[in-house]
Amino acid sequence: MTRYPRRRTLRARLALLYAGLFAGSGAALLIIADLPLLTFSQASRAPRAPLSGAHAGHPASTNLPTVLMYSGIALAVLIPLSVALGWLVAGRALRPLRVITSAASAISASGLDERLSLDAAYDEFTDLKETLNRLFGRLQDAFESQRHFVANAAHELRTPLTVVNGFVETMQDMPNLENDMARRALQLMGDQTRRMENLVNDLLTLSRLENEQNALQEENLDVPQLLAAVLQEGMLLSNGQHQFKLDIESNSNISGSINELHSAFGNLVTNAIRYTPAAGDIVLRWFEQPDGHMVFCVKDSGIGIAPQHISRLTERFYRVDRSRSRETGGTGLGLAIVKHIAMRHQAQLNIASEEGKGSTFSIVFPVKRRVPESDPTAIS
Repeated sequence: MTRYPRRRTLRARLALLYAGLFAGSGAALLIIADLPLLTFSQASRAPRAPLSGAHAGHPASTNLPTVLMYSGIALAVLIPLSVALGWLVAGRALRPLRVITSAASAISASGLDERLSLDAAYDEFTDLKETLNRLFGRLQDAFESQRHFVANAAHELRTPLTVVNGFVETMQDMPNLENDMARRALQLMGDQTRRMENLVNDLLTLSRLENEQNALQEENLDVPQLLAAVLQEGMLLSNGQHQFKLDIESNSNISGSINELHSAFGNLVTNAIRYTPAAGDIVLRWFEQPDGHMVFCVKDSGIGIAPQHISRLTERFYRVDRSRSRETGGTGLGLAIVKHIAMRHQAQLNIASEEGKGSTFSIVFPVKRRVPESDPTAIS
């Protein structure tokens, strides 16, 4: 992000401009008002014939120093008053801009299908709102086009892959296929088609998660039972090569989508298995923080991740070691899926790692998703 040098706010600059104009106008008015008095005072010093009658005994001169003193006091009072008035005027003039900024930020955070409301009175701010609405519309169309492309491409790839994989499996089961090279080629073809199928499935999953019209199916979950199922799946995938441990430190549950959270938890366990050497440790924890946030984390004793890679791990197809990722069979979309599922549950994915010592992946759920232990509606 580009950092600009710190400057006074637009409101402060406008306030100073208004204050300068007000103070300048006031000073000019005082000068114009005092100039005739100054002229009259100078004229009164000229020798004149003594006055008689009703005019006798009245001084013809004006006390000029007193007038100037009061003028200076008025000017001194006018300066801070003009600054305060300029601040108020600038704030009132910029209020529509603050409203537009707040509304545009809310639209960016919640979705591009909303639009800024237009006022009945047409002015420059209405022009700005219409321009931003057109921009949001173009962005929404671009994102929709991208999602449709991913979904359509995935569907188009799935059918031929299924057909090819079916033929490969059929040929592998043929009893008269004795050529070792042919069998090896068929095995490699089968591995690659399965990998492409996994990639297509992950692309479709991402497409569904990014679809704003795909509402989250909320339900109260039996988290300990869900984690027991995730643990069993991880042990089957590991095939006895790793040491697993499940720590349930809280009986509190959460609300959310059981299918999505099952996928997210399973992805984190699968990721730990792929990057933890044989005989390594993998620990699954479910606990409650002192502030009430519920946390699921997976800690492994694997190869770890260098600090410069951690911030980019949730990018699509980002790989720390491409050759190793191909060997482990990952699609490069697992953590991106986990991040999107966490975001749909207003949760946060935290990653801590140290090279050579292992990694810890945590999903921190907000307090509002916590379900008390006594709630009988939790499902498995």
